[in-house]
Amino acid sequence: ALPPHLRILHISLYPMFIKGTLMDNLTFGVNRGSNDGDRTRVRKILQMLRLDEHSMAVFDNDDSHDWQDTLSQTSRYICNFARAFVANPEVLCLHKPTQSFDFQMSENIMQLLQQFVREKGLAMDQGTSHLRRPRTCIFTSSETMNVTFADSVVH
Repeated sequence: ALPPHLRILHISLYPMFIKGTLMDNLTFGVNRGSNDGDRTRVRKILQMLRLDEHSMAVFDNDDSHDWQDTLSQTSRYICNFARAFVANPEVLCLHKPTQSFDFQMSENIMQLLQQFVREKGLAMDQGTSHLRRPRTCIFTSSETMNVTFADSVVH
């Protein structure tokens, strides 16, 4: 059994969006008043995920859109990852996390997952990492390259 104090998040293969701004979507589920949903941090995570300029401009203008029609498929997948990193769970579960990306983006995603575990969150104050709980990522993969990023492999 998992301890009840751990926040566990599963990233769906299919990005879903609520009615609202992109910021509303990226901070959905984050506790109000938490630094996890700080706009500067969210922007930095989007930059780390290499979100394209058009989508970054949409993020900056705070308009509500039908995000399935406004964002490209790649941008929707990137925002799906951004939402997970912003939520900052202790356990992150992913099914084939790089399936929708080219090699360079896949490598970037896997490096960010490693960084998320190593630094106990992304785009967080390094001076407080010793105060945060450890992070764990559990993922499935059919790509050999992804296995090289894992600390342990079960098959």
